[in-house]
Amino acid sequence: MLKTIVLVTNTLIVRSEFMEFIQKVGADFSNEDIVYDGQLYDRTGGYLWIKYNPEEELSGSELESRVKSITEKLGSSPQTQILIDIGKNRSSEILAAEFVTLFSRIWSCIIDDDNSILYSVPEFLEEVGWTPRLQGIANGVGDHPGGGGSKPVSITTSNLYPR
Repeated sequence: MLKTIVLVTNTLIVRSEFMEFIQKVGADFSNEDIVYDGQLYDRTGGYLWIKYNPEEELSGSELESRVKSITEKLGSSPQTQILIDIGKNRSSEILAAEFVTLFSRIWSCIIDDDNSILYSVPEFLEEVGWTPRLQGIANGVGDHPGGGGSKPVSITTSNLYPR
């Protein structure tokens, strides 16, 4: 079974802006896949499936309680969600940590895992057991001048590539 995480940001990210971001980090876009917006692979067998703004399956008081918890951790109302299904191996976990790190350089976010545990970016990276190797990585919510939302520029990492 895949592990699923959801990146939650307080920035309203338009779909085209997000698609540009995942293209710059090396996502593969498959016309055959109507569930996901893109996939990321790496040279060590890591694999991620990515979907922009997944539909929330909660309703009523359950939804209200979840939004309240997310808002408290995020520091403001959630605006955009990105679903990431992570492959079953360690390489996929590392790839997810790299993707989260790159995403957080552009947009402030928290991570909601498939056990409904909320993590800041540093907490998530610690949970995965990965330390950013890229200089200038943001340390989580509140570290983004201007509140994020700027367009990605020259985003690279050593082992991401489209298949």
